Amino acid sequence: MSRAATILGQRNTWWRDPNAKLPDVLPFKRQPAFDRVRARLFRGDRRRGVLLIGLRFVGKTELAKQVADAARQHDGLPGTQLAYVLLDEPKLRGSLTIDEILAAWDPFRNKDMPSLLVLDEAHRLSDPTPDASWGWARQLKGVIDDGRIDVLATGSDAGRLLEGAAEGAGRWDYVELEPLSFREFRQLRSPSGESPLEATRHQDLDSYLRMGGFPGFATERQPRQAMEGIQHYARAVLLDEMGGIRNIAKVERAFSILMDRSGSNLDTSSLSKSIGAKAETIERWLSDLESVRLIQRVPRTRAVDRSTLHLIRGQPKIHGTDPGLVAAFSRWADPMSDPHSRGSLYEAAVLRHLREVARESGPGSAIYCLQLPGSRGKKGEVDFVLLHGEEELFLVEVTSGQSEIEQKARFLREVGGDQAICGRRRVYATLVAPLDRSTRSDVPAVDAARFLESLLPLGDGDPLQPLRELSVLVGGQ
Repeated sequence: MSRAATILGQRNTWWRDPNAKLPDVLPFKRQPAFDRVRARLFRGDRRRGVLLIGLRFVGKTELAKQVADAARQHDGLPGTQLAYVLLDEPKLRGSLTIDEILAAWDPFRNKDMPSLLVLDEAHRLSDPTPDASWGWARQLKGVIDDGRIDVLATGSDAGRLLEGAAEGAGRWDYVELEPLSFREFRQLRSPSGESPLEATRHQDLDSYLRMGGFPGFATERQPRQAMEGIQHYARAVLLDEMGGIRNIAKVERAFSILMDRSGSNLDTSSLSKSIGAKAETIERWLSDLESVRLIQRVPRTRAVDRSTLHLIRGQPKIHGTDPGLVAAFSRWADPMSDPHSRGSLYEAAVLRHLREVARESGPGSAIYCLQLPGSRGKKGEVDFVLLHGEEELFLVEVTSGQSEIEQKARFLREVGGDQAICGRRRVYATLVAPLDRSTRSDVPAVDAARFLESLLPLGDGDPLQPLRELSVLVGGQ
């Protein structure tokens, strides 16, 4: 028996013991994502795999184990028909090909029965070809085309995974797992089986903004310890996913600066001077950081009239993909104590939720920043514009204070009613603030805690409907 077969047999004890179960499967489920993955597996057509992508440590491994466990416990899948392979563990990392996995599994598997193959960190499959032309997706192409094995693959380097999956066009469904939503964060921190208390919602929001949506830190009761843990985690991701870069210390420095400036316009030349790296090097690093989901660049636009996007040339706005990342690298011991830092945390949390809404709304949805540099008598910025095809436009402004609420609400009303900026779409406006408050312009300030907890629907509902209900119609037909 080969070394690979021995290790895989030890890990997949249910091949020999029908009563064996996957170890350490947690009861808390990321329900929307869990349901999406299960719905796309076991549907009769096994010639499409499911690719689960997302930032490291957001729970992809746990979700994959829960799906595999549900297949055993609820769908009646015999143990011989399940193979679970964690390709990131030290003994297997970079040393297994798909043929070796199948060879270890085949003596136990009934080839005439449904089967499930779970590959955790699939891009770490070893390439068996001398010219490195037979990557993970190409290796799995034959398995999927054969149609007898359902495939669930996970990975943290979303860019590399999606690039590889493009070779097998039409063979993959994508599910992206975000950091915990605010609702999930509250559920995870609540005592088992109990619903979060209404009275603690604002206190929970303060914790969420400081600690973010990483399940491993969500139950920590000391925000400072959580932030220090997230710092170590982010540096580990940089070293692991970008370790081939010659000067990783400069990458860490660049990332720290980006998190401290989260929500600002990206100035590549300034960043280049700050850390002593060429502008083209910075651009490559930014692409890598975006690929592993540590940052998000939001393009800026002056107008979205008709079907045309008037994008602003130059640098986009840049955000940390989770408020916990922004808080962990803040220059302030308590990032909520500084108005600018607090605003960055609010924006990062809102963007994380809008990003999932846009993705679940379909390929015609995207997020931009609207900047009006004095044209047509209007000057200012709307933090986020969620464009939904030719029909709808959502203006979302975020404020962490109370002093500018009337001014911001009036600006949203004026921009939304200007067809030269927003076209003839239905235009909705939402002002996210620390507390609910009415305004003279009838664009209400919506409590941030209520906004975040309400935004993502459960089940198969229209992902945009909660946003419509939290907004007011300010323009269009």
